[in-house]
Amino acid sequence: MIKTATQDRLPGQQFFCFGVVGTIGFLADAGLLLALQSYTELGPYLGRVISFTVAATVTWALNRHFTFTSGLDTAWLRQWLRYLSVTLLGAGTNYAIYAALLQFGEATITRSLLAVAAGSLGGLAVNFTALKCFVFLPGRRPSAAR
Repeated sequence: MIKTATQDRLPGQQFFCFGVVGTIGFLADAGLLLALQSYTELGPYLGRVISFTVAATVTWALNRHFTFTSGLDTAWLRQWLRYLSVTLLGAGTNYAIYAALLQFGEATITRSLLAVAAGSLGGLAVNFTALKCFVFLPGRRPSAAR
């Protein structure tokens, strides 16, 4: 069945797709963090802010097209800005877990990657609910940029 912009997936399908997209986002986040820690002087905290922002943009684009298909009815720039704003709640949960786990030992690359994984899992439920309720709403119509 081909989805149109006005149709949406069933909740179970959405959560599965959200998990797949989240895994891709995790790989983008962790991969970029690894590269930034290995090849720059940014460190694990500023590096994570950068890697998270890139990963959030990747997950927004994928969620828009595959998870919450009704989101295609919304102007992309406005939706991206709303997505980044709403995910700050999940990001706060994510980053708090990440930073707390780094406090228990030296900030090695392995410890940083494990902390990224734990933080990502911590923000999953928060983000899924918030995005479904506040960003990817059926029936929204574009008003400006697409």
